[in-house]
Amino acid sequence: MRKTYMILAMLICVFLLSGTAYATEDLPPIVPAFYDGTVKNTEGNTIKSGTIKAFIENELKGELEFTNGSYTTLIVEGDPTTMNKSVTFKVTIDGKDYAAESNSLLWVSGAISGENGVPNVNLIVDYSGPLVDEEQPSEQTNNEQPNSEQPGEQQNETPATSKVINLTIGKVEASVNDSPYTLDCEPYVNNEAQRTMVPLRFVSEALGAQVDWLAETRQIVIKDTKTITLGIGSLDALIDGEKTVMDSAPEVMSTGRTFVPLRFVSETLGAQVDYDGPTKGITITR
Repeated sequence: MRKTYMILAMLICVFLLSGTAYATEDLPPIVPAFYDGTVKNTEGNTIKSGTIKAFIENELKGELEFTNGSYTTLIVEGDPTTMNKSVTFKVTIDGKDYAAESNSLLWVSGAISGENGVPNVNLIVDYSGPLVDEEQPSEQTNNEQPNSEQPGEQQNETPATSKVINLTIGKVEASVNDSPYTLDCEPYVNNEAQRTMVPLRFVSEALGAQVDWLAETRQIVIKDTKTITLGIGSLDALIDGEKTVMDSAPEVMSTGRTFVPLRFVSETLGAQVDYDGPTKGITITR
């Protein structure tokens, strides 16, 4: 009889353990959240550089250096206990921490800025130090006049290029105006259409465009001097309301990032695209 009880007890344990395993398999995987955004002071001026730190219940969950007042792919870790908990931020500048205000943000596994209604996380910092494009006073003698011209001489000025984006097929390293960035998914070639595909949000926002995600219709709207509307998996596109057909459809990668045809988007936004075959390097200039 005692042996029978022992066998029954063992069977119950096995049953309970098996049930736990099955229950665990049914739970969705917990993955980090990925945030993009800007960093400005309370007067709306862009902060030059620093480090963003993300916290959940005062525990550091992610950090990322930023330059030129913007950042992409801040990875914020979490677990089942942090689901729907508030995310707060600090910005470290020259070794000093500053509290940063943002739009109300709750941590959700797999959230990606710009996808499925998740907004960009734009930070406001009470800071008055170095800013982007802050002009330093020039040194002049009493006899010098600013921007003075000598008689008979004409000054020829070449307008500066506002944006130069460098990407490489198969590599996550990128740059905007020589400031380095690391993508979470590298550009690639769509073998069927033989078109280069690039990360939509990174390229569009680096060119100064606004990107909106329409979750209900699975469409992307890019707003700049022209408005471009694209659909995931669709070759049809609208440019200022006029229909056109692409030869490669936008795709969503496993990271959640949307990729689009390089030349179609860049050239529609008025940029020039150059490709270096030997290095597989891409240069987008606007």
